[in-house]
Amino acid sequence: MDVVAKLRFLRLAPRKVRLVLDLIRGQAVTDAEVQLQHLPKAASRPLLKLLKSAEANAEHNFKLDPKTLYVKQAFADEGPKLKRFQPRAMGRATPVMKRLSHVTVVLAPRIGATPSPKKPAESAPAKWSRKNVKGQPAEPSVSGSKSTATPTSVKRSSERLSHPGEKAKV
Repeated sequence: MDVVAKLRFLRLAPRKVRLVLDLIRGQAVTDAEVQLQHLPKAASRPLLKLLKSAEANAEHNFKLDPKTLYVKQAFADEGPKLKRFQPRAMGRATPVMKRLSHVTVVLAPRIGATPSPKKPAESAPAKWSRKNVKGQPAEPSVSGSKSTATPTSVKRSSERLSHPGEKAKV
């Protein structure tokens, strides 16, 4: 069930309105509202009002839960132009087109909107335990020798060479 809300004769150019609509298209209604509230664009305020109107229509007319809605479509068409003239040098005048927009927002409930309970993930045994990484003794190796195994990437400060030609101090 799609819910449609329209805003006609908005006194903003469609090109500027489309910049804001591109941000909210496909988002959940609650996320889109937050986005519009904090966006420093002139189009964000009338679009927020339109989005809230569409949300209220869905809740009142179609008995839909607002938490499950998302912005399915959002587009701005060009409305009529107000034709004005700007005076220029040497008695000339240039035309100024003040563009108007017709904005349409379509909301729809997200399919499978109720989150299913997550199953606890089975944890795989770690290859190295914390004791091994910190350089403490690990379990004896399989070969039967009593030497302790440490990861090769971990070097103790005593094993590091201070100079390339120097031997390690033990």
